[in-house]
Amino acid sequence: MDRAAKEELPSHMNHSYLNSQQTDRLVRKLVRQVKHLRLEDQNNKRKLRRRDGKLAHFDQIVVCIAQKNLRQASRILHRSLKRGDSLARTLDRLVSAANGKGKERAEWTEYDLDVANLIRLEGGPRLLYAMAKSDGYASRTTLARRRPIPEIKPSMGIPSAADVSANINSLLGARGRKAPPDPAVGQVLMVDDVSLNEYSRYNEADNNVVGLCREHVERAVTDTTINSMADIVRLETALVEKTVHHGKEATVVAIAPVTGTDHYSPSPIVVSPTCKTEDGKGSAIWIKRTLDTYHTHPCGEAVHGPITAIATDGASQFRTMRFMLCHSEVVGEDTPVGRIICQLKGMNRRTGANGLLGTCDVKHIIKRFATRLRSQNGVQVNKSEIYPEHIFEVLQQLKGMAPEKAKLLLNPIDKQNVPAAVNLLQTLLDLNTSTLPGARATATPSLLRKLEDIIFVSRVLGQFLLPFITPNMSLSEQIRHLSTYSHLITALYRKHRTGFLSSQLYADSQAIVKNIIFTAARLQSYQRNIPYYILFEGTDRLEGVFSHARTQDHARNFDILQLAHKLSIGAEINAIYERHPHLHRGHKRLNLVNARGIDHMNPRSWQGDVNVDRVDIVAEYNAGREAALAILAEKYGREHGFDYDEIFSKPDHDHLRPFGKYVGIKHVDEESDDAEDDAEEIDEGVAEVDNGSLAREGVAGDGGDEGDHGASTENSISDPTEFDEGHDDDLEDDLGPEISETDFDTILAPNLNTPALDLEGARPRADPWIEVDGERLNKHVLVAKRLTATSTAAHKITHRFFRVRGDTTESLLFGRQKGKGKGSESASSDDDVDRIWTGDPGVVLVRSGRHISLAVAEVLNFRQGSSTTNLGSVPFDDVYDEKKKITVAVQFMELKPTVDTSTGALEWVWTGDYLNIAKPSDPGTLTHKEVALRTPARHFLPVAPTRTEDGSWSFSHSELETLLREAWSDLDPEGDAILSQINALPMVDPTSARLPMVHPNPPNTSNPKSLHVGDAPVDLVAEKLPGDAKVQCKLCPHIDEVKQMRNHVAKHILYARRNVTDLSMYTRMAVGALACGWCGQDNCKTEMTLRPRRAALISSNCPYHYAGMQYKSANTSTIRSPSTNVPVQCTLCPKLPTGQHPTVWKYNFWNHMAAYHADEETGVLVDVPRELSDVVRIRLYEELAMDVAEHQTRDFRQSWGIQNTDLPEPDEYIPPPANFGMQLVVPPAGAEERRKRSFSTLSILSNMSRDVKSARLDS
Repeated sequence: MDRAAKEELPSHMNHSYLNSQQTDRLVRKLVRQVKHLRLEDQNNKRKLRRRDGKLAHFDQIVVCIAQKNLRQASRILHRSLKRGDSLARTLDRLVSAANGKGKERAEWTEYDLDVANLIRLEGGPRLLYAMAKSDGYASRTTLARRRPIPEIKPSMGIPSAADVSANINSLLGARGRKAPPDPAVGQVLMVDDVSLNEYSRYNEADNNVVGLCREHVERAVTDTTINSMADIVRLETALVEKTVHHGKEATVVAIAPVTGTDHYSPSPIVVSPTCKTEDGKGSAIWIKRTLDTYHTHPCGEAVHGPITAIATDGASQFRTMRFMLCHSEVVGEDTPVGRIICQLKGMNRRTGANGLLGTCDVKHIIKRFATRLRSQNGVQVNKSEIYPEHIFEVLQQLKGMAPEKAKLLLNPIDKQNVPAAVNLLQTLLDLNTSTLPGARATATPSLLRKLEDIIFVSRVLGQFLLPFITPNMSLSEQIRHLSTYSHLITALYRKHRTGFLSSQLYADSQAIVKNIIFTAARLQSYQRNIPYYILFEGTDRLEGVFSHARTQDHARNFDILQLAHKLSIGAEINAIYERHPHLHRGHKRLNLVNARGIDHMNPRSWQGDVNVDRVDIVAEYNAGREAALAILAEKYGREHGFDYDEIFSKPDHDHLRPFGKYVGIKHVDEESDDAEDDAEEIDEGVAEVDNGSLAREGVAGDGGDEGDHGASTENSISDPTEFDEGHDDDLEDDLGPEISETDFDTILAPNLNTPALDLEGARPRADPWIEVDGERLNKHVLVAKRLTATSTAAHKITHRFFRVRGDTTESLLFGRQKGKGKGSESASSDDDVDRIWTGDPGVVLVRSGRHISLAVAEVLNFRQGSSTTNLGSVPFDDVYDEKKKITVAVQFMELKPTVDTSTGALEWVWTGDYLNIAKPSDPGTLTHKEVALRTPARHFLPVAPTRTEDGSWSFSHSELETLLREAWSDLDPEGDAILSQINALPMVDPTSARLPMVHPNPPNTSNPKSLHVGDAPVDLVAEKLPGDAKVQCKLCPHIDEVKQMRNHVAKHILYARRNVTDLSMYTRMAVGALACGWCGQDNCKTEMTLRPRRAALISSNCPYHYAGMQYKSANTSTIRSPSTNVPVQCTLCPKLPTGQHPTVWKYNFWNHMAAYHADEETGVLVDVPRELSDVVRIRLYEELAMDVAEHQTRDFRQSWGIQNTDLPEPDEYIPPPANFGMQLVVPPAGAEERRKRSFSTLSILSNMSRDVKSARLDS
């Protein structure tokens, strides 16, 4: 009953026990539960259907994004999430976007704008337009509004603080380059020039003309603003008058971090055109202003760190600028850097303000190494001279080195090719002592000696090269190698001066070593484990900026305005990559070890440990010094005399001042990358640079024509073995570019940012139109038509080789006058002609003291005529062909006398060394001129030596004696030109050269045998008396100085010619018909040699010959020295073998005419050309001054038929011309009918002719 009365029963109770009421309640409950479950089931199904729909939409979204490649998908999804849109709505937007119907106006992200800007800058506006339409990138107008490109402002004149400040604010400010992770690392200021198309442009932003040279524009035109046609005409007039010039190149100044793994691209802060007349002081003024502006600018040093170094290329004005700015202070011993540097003996301790250092570009040094090896001037190692011809032969000793490949390595044409330069140096490093055994079987003894010398050169230069191209080298090893190089070239410069390296190359490479060691010490003082990559040394990164500017579009050349815009674009691209590094991951080679011709390398490819905190700078520097001593001892012997302790213990002596003065500094522009005159050494005086008034200091020229010359190049160093030669001037064209109004689109300035009035801070642009006679004309077109037309070099050749020479389209079309090749030519051996080759031995007659000796020589190279191109060989017949004018450079071989034990024959064996031929200019030095010389090839006679067992050469004494007699007979010792022939022989110092060669102990005789001309007249090689030596006249008792004796003797001769009684003469003496002008006797020989562009050379065997006579002065009659009796050449006589006409004294000329140019039967003289008669004319004033009466002079002239052209009054005397007596005169063809001269007494002429002929036979 209790169970039946309960309303709620347990759920497990059997239903059969329930009453009706309980059953009814249970059924109702179950019905409610079923309804609830059914409803819940329906809800779940509805949820599943919605979820399936969402999944389907999600899959469709994924497929849509994957297949349609929607660039704006991220922007649509971002907007949908922000609004809470459904997937269906999101899908509809994606489909609409894929069909090009919908336009999403979501907020652009920073990344979106940067990527769109990168597309625009790298690909151009057309690519951006296509990407904006296809993938929804921001348009050009949007980017101009939201991402304006910071623009570089080119300087109108000398860069001002305002110009620098504006560019710093633009490129280093908020929208510019990011600040480095560690600003204390410092920045390097890079300065370099880049070639420009030489024409002016209208700059609409500043309403002025840009592209005029900074050296003269402010002084010549003051203002370049264009407000009217008169302003354009004023600038055109200045350009035509050459008071201002178009900029030939643009000087670009940029800053970049000293080191770093990321974000190391440079940022330009100065762009300024130059006409290349600015000197180092002028550059120093505005570079210092740039440094000061960066130091104080809020976006400069405060954000990016201090400038610690100035890096330039090898131009001399930049080297001088570095010297002036970076050598004003001495680093203190109590500073963190000084405590390290002061322990390094020989390290120059001078820096600029705040520790500023100067350095050069590594790539320029490497290029100039290769240029030096390829140059015509050679490299000196001890007494040996190395030329490209020797390197060419040595390279072929390497396995697999074909002659064509060796020629390609030594090709001197493209001096700017860095990979070729690196490849040459690496190939030479492959040469080592293991090459010698294989070479001994095929190479000549001379080539074996050159091989050893070239190995030494490659070891020295390799100490500098390897630290920059060996990626597994640690910073410690790099510093050790550079220290070795620094010590080696210091010793070699003291030994050979510029014989091994030029002064400029020495100074620039030493500056690099100094900067690297100083920088390592500075970074080490921070103790922050900073990686120091020395591969960033120099201006190579700035060269990369120039390369980027040339490859941004199809126009590889640019004017100043185009350059500024391209640099702005490049800076913005680098800034984008810095903000988003994943967009530009760079290029990393897995292995750079043993790679050939490496040019560019990034820090991520470097494998060696470059942490500065793990480098012992002092220990590595000293280790390099010991390595240098070992290399020198191996080559120069243990007694080489290179004592660094002694050298550096002297005041002001260090690596930059090997002789106590800085080398490589001069105030004249050079070229050239890569060419090199010996620089003038200057005392250590650091000029203070004033930052105030420029006062136009530092400008080498005042304008004029010099501003229109081509850019200067780096010339080769002076060769002491070559003859003086002239240089042709550049050919100037009058052609200018023709500009028409159809070129309007091409001459408009590229507008990087679309002008927008609502753009905050946008600079308003000037009105580009002006009115001329009621007509509106565009300033861009007017500037192009009026100013650019004044330029002769508006369009440079796009090819790099021609562009760096300054070649233009016009210069190639109409010829380049200054195009003489400087390369070495190896003559082909396929012509089946007997040749004399580089390295061949021979003999040369030389003057050694009072002896004419035989010397055995080795050929270094040949040259033809005035060419500076070295020839590796010449045909044998050309050597003795006077028309070919072949010269040969030689070194004289050191021989030791021996006796063949089997035959008893006398021999001379080469010791492997060479002779010193001149006394050293300074103790301990050995330069080019002391070991080699150049002489006419006709003096060279080849000789065939025999090979000894030890690989040397042996020369037969009897054969050398035969060659000595042959060489002497070739000079024609009995001929009229013997004096000139002897004077043309090379002269050597007998003590230094130990000539003549003497065989001391020949068998079967007690008399030593000497190789010199024993029968040469002593008076032909007599030593000359000094000019102030007192001598007695040979015709009278008068005693006078040698330099005055010619004037005294002239009076005796003139009296004899004018039949004036000479009471001062000895009664037994008489003046001969062809009397010597020095002593008055007949038995002397005097010869005059005329040389192009040089003074005449007077040779004589007369003991009274005054060698110091100045021909021009002696040929000018004065009151104190009235006589003009000088040697002249008779152009009526045929030329001698020397190519000169016979010489006759002026006072003897008519006697000479009677003897050689008169008909013996009729007594008629040949016509004397007017030019020759003017040369030999004796003025009436001169004879009056020498006490010859006027009537006696006129009687003489009348008797010989000489016209009277002089006025009797001395006051009306007209001095002779400057070239009096210096001209070669050839009788003109078809001369007028000869004037016959009649004489009152024919016997006078007959007797005179007989006396002259008799005197000639006696002499």
